[in-house]
Parts: sequence; C-alpha cells; structure tokens
Amino acid sequence: MANGIGYYTDEFRAHILARLKKPRLCIKKAQILTKAYRETEGEPMVIRMAKALHKVTNEMPIWIADWQIIVGGLASEPFAVPFCPDGSWQWIVEELDTLDKREGDKYELGEDDKAALLNLIEYWKGHSIEDAVMARLPEEAKEAYLAGLISSGYVTTRSGNFILDFEKVINEGLEKIADYAKSRMAALDLSRVEDYKKWLYYQAVLISCDAAIDFAERYAKLAEDMARSATDGVRRRELLTISEACRRVPRYPARNFHEALQSFWFIHVLAHYETGATGGMSVGRLDQYLYPYYKKDIESGIITRSEAARLLADYFINQNQIMMAHDKRRASIFAGHPLSEQPTLCGTTPAGEDATNDLSILLLEVDRELRLPQPDIAVMWHPHIDEEVLSKACETLPRTMKPKFFNLKIAREHARLKGAMPEDIRTNLANVGCVSSVIAGKTWGNNNMVFINLGKVLELAIHGGEDPLTGKRIGAVTPRLLEASNWEEFLQGFKSQVSHAIKLGVMLANVVELVHSELSPQPFASMLIDDHLEHGEPAWSGAARYNMPGVEGVGLGTLADSLAAIKKVIFEDRKVNREELVKALNANFADPYGKVRHILVEEAPKFGNDEEYVDAIAAEVAAYFCNEVSKHSGPRGVKYAPALYSVSAHVGLGQYVGATPDGRGRAEPLSDGMSPAQGVCKKGPTAVIKSVTRVNHALATSGTLLNMKLNAGLFRTQEGKDKFKAMLRAFMELGGYHVQFNIVDTEVLKEAQLHPEKYPDLLVRVAAYVAQFTQLPREVQDDIIARSEL
Repeated sequence: MANGIGYYTDEFRAHILARLKKPRLCIKKAQILTKAYRETEGEPMVIRMAKALHKVTNEMPIWIADWQIIVGGLASEPFAVPFCPDGSWQWIVEELDTLDKREGDKYELGEDDKAALLNLIEYWKGHSIEDAVMARLPEEAKEAYLAGLISSGYVTTRSGNFILDFEKVINEGLEKIADYAKSRMAALDLSRVEDYKKWLYYQAVLISCDAAIDFAERYAKLAEDMARSATDGVRRRELLTISEACRRVPRYPARNFHEALQSFWFIHVLAHYETGATGGMSVGRLDQYLYPYYKKDIESGIITRSEAARLLADYFINQNQIMMAHDKRRASIFAGHPLSEQPTLCGTTPAGEDATNDLSILLLEVDRELRLPQPDIAVMWHPHIDEEVLSKACETLPRTMKPKFFNLKIAREHARLKGAMPEDIRTNLANVGCVSSVIAGKTWGNNNMVFINLGKVLELAIHGGEDPLTGKRIGAVTPRLLEASNWEEFLQGFKSQVSHAIKLGVMLANVVELVHSELSPQPFASMLIDDHLEHGEPAWSGAARYNMPGVEGVGLGTLADSLAAIKKVIFEDRKVNREELVKALNANFADPYGKVRHILVEEAPKFGNDEEYVDAIAAEVAAYFCNEVSKHSGPRGVKYAPALYSVSAHVGLGQYVGATPDGRGRAEPLSDGMSPAQGVCKKGPTAVIKSVTRVNHALATSGTLLNMKLNAGLFRTQEGKDKFKAMLRAFMELGGYHVQFNIVDTEVLKEAQLHPEKYPDLLVRVAAYVAQFTQLPREVQDDIIARSEL
C-alpha cells in the first residue's frame, strides 16, 4: 500500500475488512464476568462492577499482534466480538443457530462455545438489564415498544455515549486520581448514611484504578517476554518500547507522544470492558490534548512525522477491533458495527482562534490511506477554519466517506441551552456518539435514550390512535382522518399523537435510566467525568457537571411529505378523497390504488426541493416535537434534549409502519435523520440545503443529521472541490448543524449489491457512521441506493 505510513499492505487491509464482515463471537469475557458476579452476590452493585472489571482485566487472555505498537484489545483474539450477557441474554438463545446466516452483522460461533454460552446464560435469567427494564415498564409503554412506536438501544446494553477526561489521565496518571479518592475517603464520617454511600463509591474507584494499572502491567510483561524470544531486531526494540510504555501509563503521567497515545487507548478499552462494548464512547478533541506531546517529540527529534503516523494508524486499526454483538432488532438500527467514537478535530481555541494543527491534518491523512470503517472523524466547522483541513477532507471523503462536519456556532448554542457554562463551551465542546455535542469529560448523557417513530405517529393519527397493523390502541384518542372536519383539526390530532408518543418514550427512558442507576453505576467511567469524584457519587446519580439525556425523532422527511400530501391532495385540491386514501394505505397501494399513489407522489410537494409549502410543514412539526420533548424531565431532574436523527433506525423502525401518504410502501425505510425522503430530491444540493435549514436546528439541542449523496466526479477537479467547500459553507451559514456525505455513484452501489465479491472494500456512510457496504443488510443497502444522488 503506497500510503506514506510505510508499514501496512493492501493484503493486511483486506484481511481486516474480511474479519469485520464475519467476526468470531468471543465468549471468554462472558465467562469471566459471570464468575465475577457469582462471587460477589450480596455486595453493593458499585463494588460488584468494579470487582468484575478487575477480574476481567486480570483473567482475560491478552495478546500483542505483530503489527501493534499501541496495544490493548477487547476480546481474546484480534477482531473478535465479546458477548456480554449482563445487558441481554434472551436474544442469543433465540438467534444462536442463525448468527452466521442472518442478514447484516454475522458472527462465527463454534458448537462448543454455543453449549458454554447456554450454560452460563442460566445465571443471567432474571438478572439482566433487559429483564429489569421489561419487568418495570408500564404496560402502555411496553405495547408501544413492541409496536415500534418507541425504541431504545439501552434496553439491552449498558451505557456508552460519553467522553471521558482522557487529558487528565494522560497528564496526571491514575495514581493521582486514586490518591484523591483516598483523601476524600479519609474525611468521611461513616456513621452518616450519605458518607457511607460515598465510601462505597471511592472503594469502587480504587478497585477500578487497580484494574487499569494491573491490565497495563500484564501487557508490559507480555511485551517483555515476547522481546526475549524475538528474532527480528527491529521488532525486539518495538516490544521493549511497548513494555516500557505499559509500565508507565496509565499509572503515571505520559512523557512522550507514544505514551500519551497508549495511555488514552488503555482508558478507552477499559471503559468498554466495564460497559460491555457498547458504543458512543467518543474520544473528544484528540488533536488538541495529544498535540503538546506530538509537538514536543517532533521538535526534539524523538519522533518523525511518519513514525507518529504509524502510531496513529495502530490506533485506527485497534478502533476497528471494538465491536458490539447485536440482536437482530438492534442490528437493524445499528447495522455495520457502528461505534460513533470519533475524534473531534479543529474547532477553536479558548481564545477563539482556529485550533487546527499538524496533528489534525495527520489524522485525516492516516484515515485517507488506511480506508477503514472506524474511527469516524468529526470536523468542527467555523468561518475561519484552516483551508488545508478542508482540502484534506476533499481528498479523504471519496475514499472513506469521512469526515462529517458540525457547525461550531450551533453546537455552542445547543450547549448553552442545555446549561453549559461559557468557559466549558469555549474549551471542551466536542462531538459525542452519533450526532450530539457535549462538554468533554464533564457530561453524562445518554443523548439517544429513546427513538420516537414519527412515521408510526402519523399512522396512529390517521387511524385515531389505533395501530392498523395489530388493531391495538397504542396512541391517544383523536379524530381519524376520515372524521376530521378540516386540515387544521387533523393536524391538531396529529400533534396530540406526537405528545402522547413522547410521553410513552419518556416512560421508557425513565425506566431505562432508573434500571441503569441500580444495575450499572459504572465507577470506572464516572471517575473520569467531573464531578463524580468530587461528590463521591457514581454514574446516573446526577453528580456529573452536566446531564444531557436526549430523545430522537425519526423520519421527519417522510412525515413532512405525508402531511403535505394530506393537506394539498386531500383537503385543498381534493384529487383523492379520504376514504380512497385510507383504503390505498391499507392495501399498500396495490391495484386498484396505483393511481392514488401516483397522484400522491407526483402532485404533492416534497421536502428537499426548496418548496416553502412542504418546508414550512417540516419546520412546524419539527419545532413542535422539539418543544414537546423539552417539557419532560428525567430522574436526574434535567430536561430531555430533542434530536432529529436516526442512526440507521429509520430502516428498522420503518418495518413497523404501513404505507404512508407520501407514497412510501409498507415496511419500507423511513427518511433518515432529518434528510429528505429517499429519491425525492429533484433540484440539486442547494435546494436540499435551503429546505433543511428552514428547520430551526438550534431547537434540536441533542443534534440533527443531514445525509447527502454526491456524485464521485465532483471531487476529480479543483473546480468541483471548490464548489463542495462553497456548498458546505452555505449549509453552515444558513444555520445547519451537521452534514455528512456519501461520495459514490449510485450505479457503483447497485453493481456492488449484485456482485459483492468485486467490491470487498467499498465503504459507505450509513448514518453518523461508516461501514462496509457489502456487510450491510439488504434493506439498509437499498436505503443507501435510494438516496438521491446530487
């Protein structure tokens, strides 16, 4: 591979991508975890989690691959997926024999491992997070969840969706954090109940610090042992360097770029060990907190730029080894092993100057050459962003579909509306998870607690609160479309359904949070988020400096087009009567209703074409959704933050929705994020931007997402690249928050779907993450193909 990194080959990259398509399901962690929880029955959960982490870090088989300098993995072998029964065990029983055959994310699992899994699962029956959530969920919310009106990834997994204070560990080391915890413990009065609770938490913190230090020491010893038997002199020196670094960090402050990167990576891996490899543990402003070490080493001659690139490449490859084992339903929402753990590049300094540095540029260069799905990369755009970064982005986008772009001005407004202090906004604002922006190292989410299926909400409004697919009432009692006297009455009924669905979603979010606070206090993660240590309280306690849970609306484009069709075609032009429409929807537009669908598709305006008629509807319902979400607070006493994005939930949730008045067929995907519906854009990218920015992005304080698909030819000339930069600037200046791109021709995607063997390394942007196209389920592939090519 002529990549400037000078080490990796095309064959090695092909090997990685092949492993990612069908990784082995590793049960070793599940076995150790189960043993740990058996041994700690009766102890406080915060102590049990810490002891479980320590047992896993002590007993998990570790390895150092021949390509690694930055070490630390999540499974017992490279590119394997750990299974974690503490979140959910039911799905593995139901899907055990189809894991290697199902659509999308497939896993290899031997017969012996299957038997071992079924044996250890017996312990978790009745004890998992999913068991607790479903047992406590009010019946009406449970019905809505089963019907696909509401959904949450955190029903079956522990929490991710945060950014740890990596900088603190890199600069100070865990020993200093442990000393602080000890000093706080010494001042406690254990006759006071609150102090006793803090004492338990600080014990858990100390155990967690020991777990991390012991984990690193195991790698130090392994590297040293491997160096003794190494026959290659270069590799022997590398192994000795690894050993020295692992004896130093994360226990003590890092002294150089290598140690800083290794310290960061250990903390990232250990956070995954604690939670069970959930996603959204983003890494914050990596180019800022690592830059002082990079700059010092470059200037002193300790390291060359190409050697730094090699270390960063190791990090990139390692990031691809962190994968989550998903059940079929969750895999339809998060198809392609998305992690959403991107570094946030650029932005501004606390003084307001552009923060781009050579490390920002180097990270984009490494991504361009490696062309791997993970990590994603976020660029925080502002009017004075360095032109070289945008040029590098233009070089990288057609190869990796990265980076994605965020508007710093809108991100700051989101943070302000959620209560962040100006100083924190200036210094530590970063992209977390898929879409949201938070204060790194000071915020506990989750920013995507619950998805609200807006397509299903519309379906309920049409049928007066009844689900036509099941006949059950899961919505509010409102006039059916057939009963509404006019457009305004129907729209009001729809809004009532939105409010009701949000209440059900909040019920689910509240139960999820209460269960997590009881079963998943996450002492390791919480000690690296201010102000848990200061208050002596674990995750979910509300002790974090900022608490920002979010609720997402899915399918805005489908919704806006459908409402515009009802308003114009049914109530205004009367080209289709209401009875006909309802019959056509129930028949999924089958004969004799093809003509009805034609009218709906061709004669109703479509969001994404700069048509104020439908854009105004989109803006109105989006604002209503955001305002309604903001009326609700969770167990930590903070308001839920609204969002308009879907990851790939628009595909999975679309399966729960019948035909819709925009002409979409039964069970087809909803529109993704807040993007226009698939295939409706007829007037080019500027029209899309004008439509999308008529929606107030600042109201959606947990984020918005616009996907755009551009013809690859745009980036083959300087004129095309300049047009792209101008379009990006226009989106930001008009008030857009987040935009990301697929730079691939539709015909290439169609060919890859028919002949996947010819396109083993084709990367696409699914939503706020990148995946291999041929790894995705057919319905997700179809969704990406159907997006308008601009």
